[in-house]
Amino acid sequence: MDLRLLLLAAVAALCACGESRPISSTPTCPANVAAAFSSIDQELFKVTCTACHVGGLAQSSGGLDLSGDAYSALVNVTAQNFAAAPGARPSGLLRVKPGDPGSSLLYQKLLIGTTPSPQYGEGMPLNSPGSVCQQVRDAVRDWIASGALNN
Repeated sequence: MDLRLLLLAAVAALCACGESRPISSTPTCPANVAAAFSSIDQELFKVTCTACHVGGLAQSSGGLDLSGDAYSALVNVTAQNFAAAPGARPSGLLRVKPGDPGSSLLYQKLLIGTTPSPQYGEGMPLNSPGSVCQQVRDAVRDWIASGALNN
């Protein structure tokens, strides 16, 4: 990936963590993402998601910190899902429910476009909801569907 594009994506992601969030139309599509946790973590989470889901910023990002042990922060962990409409939140929702992408907040957040979902809140990445390309969504879905292994 061109270093200039990577830098631009990082700056746009940092802007997304604040109160005013300019919506970007830049697709989020890291190359070579495979349906394995190590690939998703290194190519997506550590590059794109940790602009907001890190340290002190994680408190305003559903309490999800992906900068360290992202696997333990995601799999079989109850989702806070504060951005969902009260009464519309699925009960017992997990950030990642092994074997069930449809019941995994992570996967749902990647599917949401510019209009927030009453059940799941705003799409991710926050500055460009709905921009995650189909290849990456498929990799995340397939990883979860195959048991969300720490591979």
